[in-house]
Amino acid sequence: MSRRIILHIGPPKTGTSSLQETLFAAQDELMDQGVAYPTLGRHDRMPRAAGHHGLPAVTQIGAPLPAPLLEWVGDLPAGHSVVLSSEDFSHLSAEQVAHLAAQLPGAAVEVVYYARRWDRLLPSVWQELVKHGASCSYPVYANLQTAAPRASVYLNYAQVLDRWVAGFGMASIRLFSFDNAIMEMGDIVTHFCRAVLGDVTVSPREDDGQNHSMEPVDAEILRQLNRLTFGADWGDASVRQRLWQRAFGLEEEIVTLERVLTPYLRRCRPCAPLVLHQLEQEMLARYRDSLENPTPEGFLFKREDFREAAFVDSAHLLMSDSPALIRDLHRKLDLPLAAVAGASPAADPESRPVAQSKS
Repeated sequence: MSRRIILHIGPPKTGTSSLQETLFAAQDELMDQGVAYPTLGRHDRMPRAAGHHGLPAVTQIGAPLPAPLLEWVGDLPAGHSVVLSSEDFSHLSAEQVAHLAAQLPGAAVEVVYYARRWDRLLPSVWQELVKHGASCSYPVYANLQTAAPRASVYLNYAQVLDRWVAGFGMASIRLFSFDNAIMEMGDIVTHFCRAVLGDVTVSPREDDGQNHSMEPVDAEILRQLNRLTFGADWGDASVRQRLWQRAFGLEEEIVTLERVLTPYLRRCRPCAPLVLHQLEQEMLARYRDSLENPTPEGFLFKREDFREAAFVDSAHLLMSDSPALIRDLHRKLDLPLAAVAGASPAADPESRPVAQSKS
């Protein structure tokens, strides 16, 4: 297959949904400029998602890429590039990346990865996990990640990049600093279209706000509802969906909970900043030539103090009326109650590691 294929592999929480939705909506505009963003390759179980999440899904189970997609790509006019985008690509193992590479012989593959500054990334990933059913607190999650930073795909970008180098070669890697891209061009869509696609233009889309960050007190309400619903088990997005669907009729209950939780707002920043900067230096020792938008000093990120992340201290469970209010809200949402010991918010077991999630 003689074709330029751009594999945008994320990772999560680097503007992937916004980029995918914009490119999907601008398919005709892109095609006129020599760039194809296929409809094929999306996930059957996520029909509204604009990313090509079906491709990493089939790769993870060892299945081939969809034949209709490969045929469609092969029939494109000569000189057209293809963009395939999914943050789930970043979760593929080395063996799965090799399986993907074997299906694209002769293609000029470019692997695009945006590295986001750690103190911005960790709170955003944690909130996404909570949206999808997690009930681990932010301090516990941050400690789990920073306890072994080299083993964390969110702190050690080489964890992901090394797998793709093994499958496609070092020359395929196009590394960008997400933070520098936003400072340079204002948003990820503009940066991707100019820096990756080569001055391609698309019509702007109105921001629907579906994947914005939650306020810390709202994240805590959802976290505790997850705990009541799923106990210590990994949950799903059903609690968030139910809460958002019925929030209009429960304003008084939610406002009361927010008022009770607000005095317990706290802030913390990632620990061991020197360790994280050392990880950056180690990664750049290998990938410096792949980094296309470094700071003037040659770093991934501007050297500045780490930003503090806001969270709600779990002490509210012992020192306020929040457990009763949370149970009342849970009942009014008609959510199932986890049939396990310790499902009550007052128990709040937080020793279970948190798995990765998609944005």
